[in-house]
Amino acid sequence: MFSITGEQNLPVLVGLAIGGGLSLLALFVLGFFRIGGAERVTAARVLGEALSTLAGRAGTLILLWIGVSLAYTTVTLFSLLIGRTTTLFETAMAAALVFLGHKTMLERQASAAGIEVPQTGYWRILLRSLALGAIVLVTAGLVFVLAALLVALAAMAGLDGDAPRLVTGVGAGVAAIWLSTLFARLTFIYPSSVLGGRDWFGTALGRSAPVALGLSASLWLVALASIALIIPLAIWSDALVMSIATTLPAAPGDLPDDIGTPLFWLRLVMEELPLNLLLVAYSLASIACVSAAYRLTVLPPTAPEQGH
Repeated sequence: MFSITGEQNLPVLVGLAIGGGLSLLALFVLGFFRIGGAERVTAARVLGEALSTLAGRAGTLILLWIGVSLAYTTVTLFSLLIGRTTTLFETAMAAALVFLGHKTMLERQASAAGIEVPQTGYWRILLRSLALGAIVLVTAGLVFVLAALLVALAAMAGLDGDAPRLVTGVGAGVAAIWLSTLFARLTFIYPSSVLGGRDWFGTALGRSAPVALGLSASLWLVALASIALIIPLAIWSDALVMSIATTLPAAPGDLPDDIGTPLFWLRLVMEELPLNLLLVAYSLASIACVSAAYRLTVLPPTAPEQGH
């Protein structure tokens, strides 16, 4: 049976890293430079517009950032207390973050352009988020199945060794980066929904064409920067909690995962909350990139935040 984590398929993972890394490098080059057409919106312009918006709406966005982070932490606590997953609540909160984030970042320019921002876009965003999530899962599954099929066909054809698996991994890495560009374009459904639009993925693909590479490169850069912050923080906070845990009072028979112990509350405050703060900050930065790309390509350049 094919297993991507099996030792025999280590070449697939190596190929995935090679193909994905080279494709991502090419994406950054194409995204940050206006190669292939003067009408393209570069990643530098998207990031500049996003930073301008984050600075201009800092007060509201900081409140949103802290509020949603505390809400996620509360949901995590509730999940631990009842012993059940809270996927439904987390999905609803994610849609609320997307709605409120885009609304905050778009409303000034929309008002300046004479566009009235409705208060009913949340349900459209929730529905489209579920649809987009299903598309991403199905696509990932198809890529995985195709990779397994190619490896199996190579084995049936007598192509033994690591070369077929390596080539399969490279192809999967290239496909993953290309698909990420496609999914980045589909995120245009979110700002459109906030502004009252009822269009779906086809319209989003058409509107996002000029900024496809720039937006995708921006989102990847934000994601990599977030990973570079989150992983060290998780390691550091876990080590800090473990060092403090030795000084905490504990009753005989207490286990590390017992609910209500001092260690439980320490982990919640020093591990879960900081992690949620970083994840929500990453989400808001990504929303800012999508919002900026939408403003640059769809809305008239008449808002105070527009600096291009």
